[in-house]
Amino acid sequence: MSKADPTRPQTVKSALLHQPSEQILTNALTTILSKNYKHVTVEFVSKTPDLTQKPWNLASPGICGNSRLCDVGGVPFLVPGPAAWRERVYDIRHVAKQCELENAFVLGASACSRHHLGSNAELMPNSAAEKNNTHCAKMVNDEDYTCEKYDSTEFTLLGNLYLSDGNREGRSLHIKVKHRIGNFKSMITCMQSGLADFFPNEVIGLGGCFLSLGKTSTKVHVMPDFSEKPLNTDEDVDNWLRFYETEAPLSHLSFMTSRDVEGLDLRIEHTHSFSGHGHGGHYHGDVNVDVEEVEYEGYFGVAEKIYRVDQPDVTHQIGRD
Repeated sequence: MSKADPTRPQTVKSALLHQPSEQILTNALTTILSKNYKHVTVEFVSKTPDLTQKPWNLASPGICGNSRLCDVGGVPFLVPGPAAWRERVYDIRHVAKQCELENAFVLGASACSRHHLGSNAELMPNSAAEKNNTHCAKMVNDEDYTCEKYDSTEFTLLGNLYLSDGNREGRSLHIKVKHRIGNFKSMITCMQSGLADFFPNEVIGLGGCFLSLGKTSTKVHVMPDFSEKPLNTDEDVDNWLRFYETEAPLSHLSFMTSRDVEGLDLRIEHTHSFSGHGHGGHYHGDVNVDVEEVEYEGYFGVAEKIYRVDQPDVTHQIGRD
């Protein structure tokens, strides 16, 4: 039984996002990614492969139809602390209703519910109306962690989500990159930064799933249980987190806007990762010594609208990396 109370008063705001033509967006992303990777393919396709299959492992076969983003809660509910996990409880299926897409397929990045799991942890929302393949990455002791199934749709504190009808048919961005030549170790940060420069007066939102492939190794962090002392700086947060290196293949569930929307105080990018071999967490980027081995492939929807749910009254920029 979810502890999320759908009757708890929550603010719900929304804003339309810019949707450039397919040619303009394809050309922009090709230019952006070609500065960071030697081999780049960016194209709109009319049908995705079946993304329920390995190694994608999504809860719905596609990411198309009524694409939208949602930023729920926020980092100020987590740090500096004490974390507001007792009060700020959410449910993926209720958030879908708040975003006016009740039967949405929802994926993204959020924090586990301590009410359900018994500890704080990273959550990889991956929930369709009839199927839940959500995972979590949690510490099992002071040094080790595991990535495993999470049999709930409840989360707390914060969430950055991409919602759609979950259809294979429809226009989506197919992106393939290989052999990093630039300084961006995160493909998502590379895209976000580049789009902010390309579209200085507009906000573009993307969400979807991408894979790390081949010998790609990525850096992730996993949150331990809540800190007993306030986390007042990014350095405090980094000292609290636990960092690991992962092996491919990993599924990365991603939320991104090219910039903030006035009045919404968005977390402009957030990506969580999971796998079938126990690796996962909050994605930071590749850590390969041999950058020729870096390889990603993904499908992204261009969001029509963004929703802001339960926005914190007091904000800051700590811990948003």
